[in-house]
Amino acid sequence: MCLGDPRAAFRLQRYLAVGDPYQHQHHLLTVFLIQNTQNRDTEALQIKLDEIIRSMDLANNALLDLEEMDDKELDRIRETYQVLARSEREGKK
Repeated sequence: MCLGDPRAAFRLQRYLAVGDPYQHQHHLLTVFLIQNTQNRDTEALQIKLDEIIRSMDLANNALLDLEEMDDKELDRIRETYQVLARSEREGKK
């Protein structure tokens, strides 16, 4: 490939404008791998938390599958715990 070749100049301009197509694929693969690792870590953490909740005598085992509940159910449970927290704080004053 000669630098005087107009095709070489076109290829260079295209490369500089678009970038390396393999670099884009590498970036997407990297993002996918990171997300996959984070998803696995989150699942493992969720299982560990479920086991801790399950093993506690006073724990509310209905909380084991919060991630499966819809927004209304989550809001209702959140409100219940906010009320409990408020009453605890007021009781300690």
